[in-house]
Amino acid sequence: MSERRRLHHRHIFVGIGLLLCVVMAGVLFTTIGALRSRETARTHVDDTVVRSICSGCHLFPEPETFPRSAWWKTIHNMVKMPGYAGGHISTDAVVAWFEERAPESLDLTQSLPNIDSSSIKWRRSVPDTAYGGNFPFVSNVQFLDLIGDARQELVVGDMAHGMVLLGKPYESSYRLERLAMVANPAHATRVDLDRDGLQDVIVGNLGSFNPLDHEMGSVEWLRQIGPKKFEPVSLFDGLGRVADVRPVDLDADGDWDLVVGEFGWRESGRVFVLENVAHAGEQPQFAPHDLDARHGAIHVEIADLNHDGLPDFVTNLAQEHEMVVAYLNQGGFVFEAKQLYRAPHPAWGSSGMQLVDLDGDDDLDILLTNGDMFDGPGLRPYHGIEWLEQTGSLEFTPHRLVQMYGAHRAAAADLDGDGDLDIVACSFMPEEISIEGQQNGLIFNSLIWLEQTGAGEFVPHSLEQNRPQHATLALGDYDLDGDTDIAVGNAFFRAGEATERLDAVDLWENLSVDLE
Repeated sequence: MSERRRLHHRHIFVGIGLLLCVVMAGVLFTTIGALRSRETARTHVDDTVVRSICSGCHLFPEPETFPRSAWWKTIHNMVKMPGYAGGHISTDAVVAWFEERAPESLDLTQSLPNIDSSSIKWRRSVPDTAYGGNFPFVSNVQFLDLIGDARQELVVGDMAHGMVLLGKPYESSYRLERLAMVANPAHATRVDLDRDGLQDVIVGNLGSFNPLDHEMGSVEWLRQIGPKKFEPVSLFDGLGRVADVRPVDLDADGDWDLVVGEFGWRESGRVFVLENVAHAGEQPQFAPHDLDARHGAIHVEIADLNHDGLPDFVTNLAQEHEMVVAYLNQGGFVFEAKQLYRAPHPAWGSSGMQLVDLDGDDDLDILLTNGDMFDGPGLRPYHGIEWLEQTGSLEFTPHRLVQMYGAHRAAAADLDGDGDLDIVACSFMPEEISIEGQQNGLIFNSLIWLEQTGAGEFVPHSLEQNRPQHATLALGDYDLDGDTDIAVGNAFFRAGEATERLDAVDLWENLSVDLE
């Protein structure tokens, strides 16, 4: 090859090399510019914009709601929600806005470090179950008289095994036996649906253990066809996750209609009623009437709220709504929705509700728990028990009664026989959070009762500590001895990993009358 040709090839290679250097430099400068622009966006996003996009579907969560480390996951979950309005804004920028303002950690100082021991004597026992122990997930427990002799049976929904169980706690030795198979029983209610003189059970079926959008939820009828013999009938299926069902004659036509709280998840869920359209002598048949398209309904309670002779109902909406809503019956399956209460922010963690005249002033109040630890990270100091006192016609004033990590259910009854209503509450949290908290010196009051010492004044007492595995409880005088007993449902997530036996139910027998 000639010298001229070699020089020509060298110039070509050098030119190509210079061109590649220029291209690579351009890419590098573009990348650096993009990173700088992204960092600028992260640190200088407009406050008004963030507050606008994070309050379109719910109240704005202030940065101190979560510790700094939790906001990345929280915001990335939020952008998946239907209706999120911030698609034009960098998610990283929104995360940075919250991280810059959030505390490093939350103040986990407990407001009741020295809670009093119980002044009532209790006898705790556990029934055997049809499947053994170690890994139940009891989502609902009820004292219900299904036989008709005034004594109360124990009805238990266990989602880990897809069963509704029945036991006779008033017998000296009893066992929880399978009443019916229901995939994910969330709540059970007693009613003679077909008016044949035998008490049946209506069950809300979530359809899946995990939160998902699907059509596997249903309303199930466990029809009693003989003493303790129940035939399962699916009344209404193809639903999202059904958390609660309550029977009520909404149109005064002499048959049972049903109010349904369909929790759903992100894109499913609603509040609706099922009108019983069966003619006399026919098996119940239902036609739906949609009332509220919002998801997150966890509890439904029936009452004539405005004293007009028509039954109304109240629903506790969780998820990002975190509110209590009344549905006032206008007749003809038309209802007027009225918001009774809204929590301060969308991470409140609503977990339960009861309508009850707590202070004895002849109007209905609302007893609330907020302690859901599965909708956000870790322990939160704002979890606890709330009393919504009715201070006017459907006007309520909130009172925080007690802080309680993982507060999951509360119910009111006269425990000490002094003529006023006390409160029992239980807590439920993931095992890893409980273990870590105890290792850091925290004491978890997992079962407490609040003694009412004056109108609306309560003194807390501890029944159990450091066993926050109770997703549900029920109160009732199952043995007809004149005092109120407690049934607590137990739940365990990691099936097969329990280091000690965990029974489905703890029965706390009140010995107050026995000791008199």
